[in-house]
Amino acid sequence: MGKDKLLLPFGHSSLLAHVTTLMKSLFHEVIVVTREPDKHRDLPAKVVADSPTSQHRCALVGIHTGLEAASTPRAFVVGGDMPFVNRRFVRHLVDQSSAAWLTIPRYGGFLEPLCAVYDVRCAVPILRQLDQGEYKVDQLLAKVSVREISESIIKMYDPDLLSFFNVNTAEEYAAALKLLEGMDTDMLSSQQRIH
Repeated sequence: MGKDKLLLPFGHSSLLAHVTTLMKSLFHEVIVVTREPDKHRDLPAKVVADSPTSQHRCALVGIHTGLEAASTPRAFVVGGDMPFVNRRFVRHLVDQSSAAWLTIPRYGGFLEPLCAVYDVRCAVPILRQLDQGEYKVDQLLAKVSVREISESIIKMYDPDLLSFFNVNTAEEYAAALKLLEGMDTDMLSSQQRIH
């Protein structure tokens, strides 16, 4: 993108602020993990600096940092560039998460680690994995109990699979703005939170 995509204008705020507000409508505690916490202090969230000791910028490092900061037994993890996560689908993921350390959707044949529920106990095997130079979430699957959510189940809650739309290019950003224009104005209205 050539710039910090999370600060791009999105609706009445930035892309990251939009995702944060959406998460705040679902959860009492929202944690934003970032390498530049000072840029995001105005968000309605607990802003946590990503591990400064890590030489690798990978999702697993951010997930570990977030799990370490969480005050709940489980945490829903979502990318800051995923503005259309479906509330009903998130609730379903959380409801299904009590029997596994990782509850993760399988979409398009691939697992989606940035739209999944992690038991905070995953922080220990994640750290061990990072220390061994293993940076892929896929490598975590053999180390913890996993519950996969199939695409057919996902579509029951999110028929258009917009939960997995993320903004990585200028074209995707333009498409996201167009999608946002066509959405219900009460998309971010307050609803019962998940505890």
